[in-house]
Amino acid sequence: MSFKKVVFLRYLPLTQKISKDFYFEEISESGIKVEYWDVSFILEGVSQIGEFKSEVTRHFSCYKDVKNAIKSENRDSTLFVLIMTYNGDVLRLYSLLSRYKCILSAFGRNTFPTPAFSRNAILSSFVISRRFVKKLILNKLSVLAKRLRFVKGYDIMFLAGEKGVEGIGRVTPEEVEKAEVVKINSDDYDRSLTLKEQGNVINFKYAVFLDEYLPLHQDLEIVGMKSISADFYYRDLNKTFDKIEKKYGIRVIIAAHPKAVRYKSEDFFYGRKVVWGKTSELCKNCEFVLAHDSTSVNYAVIYNKAIVSLISNDIESVSPVIANSIKAFSSYLNTSIVYIDNPVLDNLKLSIDSVSYNHYKYDFLTSAETESNLTSSILVKYLQN
Repeated sequence: MSFKKVVFLRYLPLTQKISKDFYFEEISESGIKVEYWDVSFILEGVSQIGEFKSEVTRHFSCYKDVKNAIKSENRDSTLFVLIMTYNGDVLRLYSLLSRYKCILSAFGRNTFPTPAFSRNAILSSFVISRRFVKKLILNKLSVLAKRLRFVKGYDIMFLAGEKGVEGIGRVTPEEVEKAEVVKINSDDYDRSLTLKEQGNVINFKYAVFLDEYLPLHQDLEIVGMKSISADFYYRDLNKTFDKIEKKYGIRVIIAAHPKAVRYKSEDFFYGRKVVWGKTSELCKNCEFVLAHDSTSVNYAVIYNKAIVSLISNDIESVSPVIANSIKAFSSYLNTSIVYIDNPVLDNLKLSIDSVSYNHYKYDFLTSAETESNLTSSILVKYLQN
């Protein structure tokens, strides 16, 4: 069969990045209609700042409107792509889509090494509140709803790498077995394919820091996670950068997180150059990479750049989930770890473990079948046939 329409659903406003990362333009140009259903009403207090205004967006204010929209679709030729992890927050939405036998799909990509589950780390990292307890209860109900078949599994999974399914979240092996799997690449890997001929954006030797806007990221508030002290974090980060610059005779460039809007009006990095939207290019031509647990580490692997994993006692204390994730990255790729609140650089290793990097590539970024093809081409071809 072929699809005549693709509907993307998300509980956040449309951004230009989402439009690009999910190939709205390429799908539309192929003759397939695209719509983005903004169901922000599901999460209370979601900001509309930074919304990408587009004619493909449909805004919903209640489940009744969503239900009517679903009923009006030709559900045999419409693919519903859910850009959200299945959990208690979206249980009712998934139930509606399941009740009306919609064809459901999800993208599993941009995954990374994950630490072993730790209940203590989770409880220590989240703000225990009424909202948190409510989320726990709803999450339990969401598991039960799937078990009782009130919610169906995904019909189609677009997966990058052997472990791509982990990027979908809350999916059982049985669901993967029943779904049709379409192999794709991570969006970082795709971007690297299109940048082969591009030159350097910096004309001096540098290390690049893959910023995550760590203490200020709005997603922490959305999921109820505690945030570390911004004052301590940026002070210690810059202290570490000072030492690295002095030891290696290079400069540290900041690859800013897309949501780091405060960097445009405030100097968090003591005058260092901050660059948006050029992470791939910066990684391609740097001496080495400084990172926490950003999926942008993908670029370091693609371009075979050494990685220095940055952590702090504050991160370990306030956000053990993030700390464990940083350590999982470091363990998987065999990188050096530096504590930014006490930076010791004597035994820093600026070389790569090629075996680990190769495993990472095919576990999380691409596959032997797709490594020479762009996901946009793979996706459009699949949708048309």
